[in-house]
Amino acid sequence: LAAESIKNMELGEPELVRDVLFACQGIDGANLRFDARRDAYVVDDDAAVSPGARRLAEKLAELGWLFRKVSACAEGRAETSERASEAERDLTAAEDSAEADRDLTAASGGDDLGAEAGSTRQAFRAAARAELAEYYRLIAVLEAQAQVPMASALENRVSRLEPDASSNASSSYVSLRRLSVWLAEPARRLRLLAVLCDATRGKKGGALLRALHEHAKHGDPATRTTVCRLLEASSKPTLSMLQTWVTRGELDDPRGEFFVASDDAVPEEDAWRRGYFVEKDMLPPFVDEGLAVDALKAGKSIDFLRRRCKPGDFAKWAEHVSFVLSAARNAGGLRYGDDAATRALVSEAKRRVDGVLRTALFESYGFYDHVFAAKRYLLMGQGDFHAVLMDAVVDVLDEPASNVSAYALTGALETATRASNAQFDPPTILDKLRVATARGGVGTEETGWDVFSLRYVVQAPLDVVFTPDVHKKYARVFTFLWRLKRVEVALNAAWATMKPNVAASLERDGVAGATGAALAVELRRCHSLRGEMHHFVSNLQYYVMFEVLEGSWDAFTKELNDAEDLDALVQAHDAYLEAVTVKSLLGAKSQLLAHTLGAIFDAILRFRAFADRLYEVAKDAAMRRQLAQLRVEQREKTG
Repeated sequence: LAAESIKNMELGEPELVRDVLFACQGIDGANLRFDARRDAYVVDDDAAVSPGARRLAEKLAELGWLFRKVSACAEGRAETSERASEAERDLTAAEDSAEADRDLTAASGGDDLGAEAGSTRQAFRAAARAELAEYYRLIAVLEAQAQVPMASALENRVSRLEPDASSNASSSYVSLRRLSVWLAEPARRLRLLAVLCDATRGKKGGALLRALHEHAKHGDPATRTTVCRLLEASSKPTLSMLQTWVTRGELDDPRGEFFVASDDAVPEEDAWRRGYFVEKDMLPPFVDEGLAVDALKAGKSIDFLRRRCKPGDFAKWAEHVSFVLSAARNAGGLRYGDDAATRALVSEAKRRVDGVLRTALFESYGFYDHVFAAKRYLLMGQGDFHAVLMDAVVDVLDEPASNVSAYALTGALETATRASNAQFDPPTILDKLRVATARGGVGTEETGWDVFSLRYVVQAPLDVVFTPDVHKKYARVFTFLWRLKRVEVALNAAWATMKPNVAASLERDGVAGATGAALAVELRRCHSLRGEMHHFVSNLQYYVMFEVLEGSWDAFTKELNDAEDLDALVQAHDAYLEAVTVKSLLGAKSQLLAHTLGAIFDAILRFRAFADRLYEVAKDAAMRRQLAQLRVEQREKTG
């Protein structure tokens, strides 16, 4: 090619080689420049170059295009290279270069924000720059070899009459054909890096690692080795975040790259339930959903110990951190391709922190004692206490709801506590028992019975179990059981009025004649109806107290014993309370039945009032008859 170009007065091959080497470094040469419109390196149209040499030079200059793409990615310009090239064509020559740079940055959305500024992306860039280092060395060697033959070519150009010498010279310096051989392997690697840059564009964290991992599933060992090398370097920030999360409970992720995310808007007392979650889009290829959930729970538990528990409880966890790290080291160390170490780290951390947290909840904070106390006082398990309480508040609750005094209810609560076995409970239990009144709207005709309830108020960290929604469910069940208890007491009081000796006395001393006979019939009907009502209420009460409450409590205690972490404890308590609510006919599907039961309870209370009035009428009639008989007897004596 060199001899032919000299003969035809064309551009020499050494010049083309020099331009190709410049292009391979992203630099425009004298005759081979980057054309933004074609998005490629092309030889100048007016350059005297043979078609074969032109095609070969432009083909070799593909490395320049690949180099620009990969270097832009490695330097943090991957997202903007295409838009920047387009924007450069639109800029006029009169624009200031600094202003043009600002416009390009604005058009790109900023390289220092979002995915481009994440630690995983930065690790990938560093790995890409490391891959380019060997390419740089090769280009430097080729440039050094190309310098000597150019001087030799100049000497041969003076002695054109020695064709043999020029032939020897053409075989002694770097030619385009030799470049095509020497640059074949670098071109393959640059194509792979360019593909990886495109695959990871706009991605961060685990999503970026997953995109790289897809290209590791390749049949070519060289390709697979390169991708795995990039993955090993890029996954280090994610593995470091994982280790920090499962050992210290800290989420240092300002760019949202980690698969565990937090919601800063959630208040601290509700952080356990809604504060942290798994971001599935950020799951790296070496962490499946099950392992991610375990990591989430482990980190949440550590964070819970630090934020919500006593300092001594968190200090106990600090004693276990070295064992967790040792488990990961013994499994081979945290790195990409060694899933065993990652699983060992997460599983060991979760197992140990769950034990520390469970011990703190049950021993330091008496979790079981408080749940059992809620069952006894809010679910009517302490029968003598509620019997005394009902006798103490009956006069107060008969008043309109607006007139009910909280002080009077609190006094009645203290009276019931002192007069029942509740007095033997420790102060840590009794101090948490409160009276509550749910005030109705203005103009409502509610009485104290409609708004009265008990609450069991706990502090951190047990408020993670006794949330406001849980308190509402307890209040709803208590209201139902309190009404059932009130109906039972009303029927017992009615029986005291309607017991057989009283009825016989009224029949004996009551109104004579047809009126007396009709009244006696009504009294017997009331007595029979009260018996039927009492039978219904007794069976319903037995069903709720034994079939529902005790059965659900037994299932709950078994789940408590099997629960390994706080999530399991919370879920077991929620399931227990939900079972009590549904089986007590208070669920969403039992609204009609619950309304019917409410109507029956109201009818029983009205019946008790009616029966009292009826017996008062009968007793009054008997009294008048007795007085009339006394007057007759007195007249007979005096007459």
